[in-house]
Amino acid sequence: MTTAAIRSRPRLPGSLLAHPFQLLREVVNAVYIFSVANDVYLIETVHPLILKAILVIFAVANLSRFRTFNPRLCPYFIPLILVAFGATLLNLHSYEAPLEPIAMIVAMTVIVVVCSQGNLDRYAKYFWFSMLFSIAVCIFINTTESERYLRQAGGVGDPNEFAANVFSFLFVGFFLGRRTGNRLYAIASLALCFVGILYAASKTALVALIILGVVTMAMRLFHRGDKAAGARSLRGWTYSAIGLVAAFIVLLFILSRGDYRDRMSYYADRFESSQSFDNRMLFWQAGLEMGLSRPWGVGIRNFAHIAPEYFKGYYPEDIFAAHNVFIAVFGEMGIVGLVLFLLILYDTLQRLIRFGIPETSALAMQFIAYLVMGLTLTMINDKFFWFSLALCLNGIAAYGGAATRVARRPAGNRVLRGTGPGGMPARLGPVRRSLTEPRGGSEGTIRARS
Repeated sequence: MTTAAIRSRPRLPGSLLAHPFQLLREVVNAVYIFSVANDVYLIETVHPLILKAILVIFAVANLSRFRTFNPRLCPYFIPLILVAFGATLLNLHSYEAPLEPIAMIVAMTVIVVVCSQGNLDRYAKYFWFSMLFSIAVCIFINTTESERYLRQAGGVGDPNEFAANVFSFLFVGFFLGRRTGNRLYAIASLALCFVGILYAASKTALVALIILGVVTMAMRLFHRGDKAAGARSLRGWTYSAIGLVAAFIVLLFILSRGDYRDRMSYYADRFESSQSFDNRMLFWQAGLEMGLSRPWGVGIRNFAHIAPEYFKGYYPEDIFAAHNVFIAVFGEMGIVGLVLFLLILYDTLQRLIRFGIPETSALAMQFIAYLVMGLTLTMINDKFFWFSLALCLNGIAAYGGAATRVARRPAGNRVLRGTGPGGMPARLGPVRRSLTEPRGGSEGTIRARS
């Protein structure tokens, strides 16, 4: 069966130069996404309030997005925000800084509403280059978490969160490689992913590496009906080999820096110890008891304050965290919040995967990477997690819009053979990059696969 894919190669919009406000908004968007991937670096080098200032400017510059946001794109998101807000208000008296959780809920809303619309390619590039900077910080500026622990976190504050961002960076690189036709995105992402994981020294990241590898191979099953799959697979293995060679070269550079013996010895000690896992088990148990005893939730960012009530005389750490995204949602948003959160995950991922093309599979994988790392990370209070969700929603809008438009073309136009879910033409890529892009926007080129 012959299928076709519509691939919209991004054109540098000359209209940006003709419309200064639009250009300014894109600059603001790029700066905000940079702050998402390098929040701790900006706080340490600029000012503690810099992130809140950037968020306000970002929201003001994109006010029109709130009017054009389509709630049907993610029907469970607004209810989740309302549940989170209600749980926070009910427990507002227990916060030391009541404005912090409100600010987090606002940030979650702004990120998803704004970044689920607009130019998907630009958002992906902003994040990719921001993570490139974060990895450079990790290697050269050497923001080590502690002199005693040879773990580094790049532009964020936690090595495990840095590892999660690196995995997302990897799959966003695959997405950009497919979208732009420039394989350097994929090769560089593959090489630098290994570097980031090495510096993060995260045990969860190594487990996630195996899980994501298995899931990625499973994704290939969605392309098995294409006759050209064999040739694409050969090209994929070739580029993977080049990426691994590049990773080996970068690894040699790291080993030449002189601290590799201490680093490798530290890794071996970490894998011999189970203390961190034992501590996490205590946090998970406390989180489950918290959710069961307070089914309405304790409020966003309130887990650390309430958790000591559920420990029986032994506090494993001075700072409490759920160390699991699902337990964090259950504890902070209650049972209703957890159900809505799971519905968001299912609805978003199944819609992306059903497109059955590498681009949407890569978007799904960059979000799955956060969920896998979220098995030992809180995540819901991290802006990059919600930005990842927004990228997925933007992809659903873009690729879904393309399917609808092509299906409605007059009979005199080129007919694409093969059908996908719901009778739509199979394996369609985006013509419109979002639901809000004008119909007169950039058209893609049609490339048949034989």
